[in-house]
Formats: sequence, structure tokens, C-alpha cells
Amino acid sequence: MPTQQKPQITRYEVFIVSEANKNRYGDLLVKDTMGNERKIGYKRAYLFGVFQIGAEVKVGYAVYMEKEYIASAEQTGTHIPEVEKVEKAGAKVESVSIVETKNRSYALSYSKDIVCQLIASNPEIAKKESTEIAQVTIDAARQFEKYLNGD
Repeated sequence: MPTQQKPQITRYEVFIVSEANKNRYGDLLVKDTMGNERKIGYKRAYLFGVFQIGAEVKVGYAVYMEKEYIASAEQTGTHIPEVEKVEKAGAKVESVSIVETKNRSYALSYSKDIVCQLIASNPEIAKKESTEIAQVTIDAARQFEKYLNGD
């Protein structure tokens, strides 16, 4: 029995998932935050789990009989907590704006850097409980986030 050849990926595309629903044929219909819709055929059901709402996904396209299809998919690691008013488990969920999420990420990153500098310059701080150090980092991040939000 011949082994199945991997599909030849012709191009890649990255987008953020805003909706993912199965149609009556078992295909997954995925809509991105720009409103573009893509279909992942039921034959590639093993890819369905990648398309989580809010996840940034990199898909690879291949061609079969002159038709393009999604042959591969993986999450990039970026995840928006909620996308604008997405229905999730039957309930409407208000989203955190992307700007607020970015500010929170920046604030946490900056505060982590500051705490690392404090530990490097004062080894006594490193002897504290990890929960205390984490709390100092979170408190500093909250202050930075207020600054970034203009508060």
C-alpha cells in the first residue's frame, strides 16, 4: 500500500478567528475578525481544534485538482481574550478591547523587567517568597497600565 504524500503548501495566511461553526456536511466554517470566511473540509477534522475563538492562526494552503484548500493549521501563540461580542456557549460576551490587552501586556512586561533589575541589584529580594515577588510585579504592572491608559 503506497504511503500518502504530504500536500505541497503553496501559501500561508495568518488571521484571528472570530467564529467557528460546523455546517450540515461536517465542514468547519471559520470567520476571521475582518469578516472573511474559510471552509475546512470534514476530511481534515483533526485541524478543527486549532480554530478557537480569539486565537491567531497560521494556515497553509495546498492545491488539489486546481482548487485551493486549507491543508495545515497551527496557532501562533497570540490569543485575544474575546473578540467583539462573540457568542460563546450561548451567551453574549463583551470583549476586552485590543488596546487594553496590549497595554496590559506592555505593563506586565515592563514591570517584570523592573523586578528583574531589582533582584539583580539587590540579592536580598531574591530570597523572598516567589508569591511576594509575583505580587510586587503585578502591583507594578497595574501602575504602568493606569499610566498607559491615561489614568
